[in-house]
Amino acid sequence: SQDASTVIHSYSRLTAIYSKFKQISADDANKLECTFNQASQYYSYHYNTVKAISKCS
Repeated sequence: SQDASTVIHSYSRLTAIYSKFKQISADDANKLECTFNQASQYYSYHYNTVKAISKCS
């Protein structure tokens, strides 16, 4: 079953993605686009996971 550890994992993942954003140089457009697409996918997945868990509890 889904529990607090899943929420913590999701939060950690989002934090890691945010950290990766801060490390990217502004002129590296291809890398930025790739990372943005990846971050969008992870964010959607983890946000929905957290939202689903909070509805159940």
